[in-house]
Amino acid sequence: MFCSILVLCGLLIASHGWAGALPDFTGLYVLLKPNEPIESKTLESYPASGVSLRTSWKDLQPREDGYDWSYLDQTIGAAKASGKKVIIRILPGIHSPDWALAGVSTIGYTVRKIGHPLQGQTVKIPVPWDAVYLGRWTAFISALGQRYRNDPSLVLIQMAGPTANTAEMHLPKSPDDRAVWEKNGYRRDKLVAAWKTVIDAYARAFPDHGLAVDISIPLYNDGSLEEILAYGARTYPGRFCIQGNWLSDHTREGFPLYRLIKDYSKTTPVGFQMLGPGRPDSTTSLREAIDRGIAAGARYLEIYESDFQDPDRSNDLQYAVQRLARPNSPKP
Repeated sequence: MFCSILVLCGLLIASHGWAGALPDFTGLYVLLKPNEPIESKTLESYPASGVSLRTSWKDLQPREDGYDWSYLDQTIGAAKASGKKVIIRILPGIHSPDWALAGVSTIGYTVRKIGHPLQGQTVKIPVPWDAVYLGRWTAFISALGQRYRNDPSLVLIQMAGPTANTAEMHLPKSPDDRAVWEKNGYRRDKLVAAWKTVIDAYARAFPDHGLAVDISIPLYNDGSLEEILAYGARTYPGRFCIQGNWLSDHTREGFPLYRLIKDYSKTTPVGFQMLGPGRPDSTTSLREAIDRGIAAGARYLEIYESDFQDPDRSNDLQYAVQRLARPNSPKP
């Protein structure tokens, strides 16, 4: 019986890619602008546990047979030299290289997000469940893991893939967009299967890291989100993380995604990214947002770099560090 248990444990370890203890990703992270280097004053920021990097697939793999790791190498190296932990987020979707879309089913949509660099422009994204696209994206994830999984400064990987213009799970969902999805054969099981494929690929590529998914309602409120989260939490317990990228002082207890994260926090690591920098017209907005994140069980927070560079926010950032270290303590 003892031998059978050992065999079963071995199978579980092999299937989950588990190879040891997770690095500690608790803390406060500076959210950098995409492809921007780390400024020295950011690295010197006392409250920051680490930095959160963003770049695109097309920047890292401009050719199918060629990679450019320079941005990640330099930025991760600078963070490591300063004793900072690192979160990375690689954006596919509209940020996929042209070669990766050859022979792939795509849809066009108009970017409507206010303030987005491409607002008002029509762009194309791969159909998330296209097998050719998934094969190319998961091959890239494997290459990413081969290069960085042994770097001790890297603690958390933000997962993306069946996504549009960010790492969040959003797909274009206006009435016109939904009609296009239906023509392209949308079914809940196809989208869920695509996410499972991507989550498994990240888990294989980074067997000793936290793996975060930035949640939203992907297309329809049809249970796809819940099924994807249940799969990740069940299959990769302890290292599958659930994150909301919309935390602010206006986040309310009744917001369904906030409640979902709060419920999961009892058994699953959770974290948040701020919706935006602290509002300049409010001296309390950042602290109130921090309190809402801690109340939902956050283990880590991503806060915009401009807040770390604002001396008027320094007390709030130190407050966040204290709350994250003692999440169940009363508010000072």
